[in-house]
Amino acid sequence: MDNQPRTSPAASTVAAFDPRAPLPGAPSPWASSSTPNRRAGPPYHMTEMIEAEPALAVRVVDRLLATDAPRRLASALRIAAGA
Repeated sequence: MDNQPRTSPAASTVAAFDPRAPLPGAPSPWASSSTPNRRAGPPYHMTEMIEAEPALAVRVVDRLLATDAPRRLASALRIAAGA
């Protein structure tokens, strides 16, 4: 089995998706958003979200490691485990 993504005729009309690309900022909490466009075939939006998960996890961990959050979490877990 090769690791090439599956494509369909519908895929050729959708812009290339890079799961490692920076994510856009969050909108205002009160701003309405539009429904994503319907796609007749793969790749569906959920497919893209699943593809982005590993890269998102790496970015989250990298940002956390740049702070003292992991140390504080470990300390809180040790305290909770000892209680």
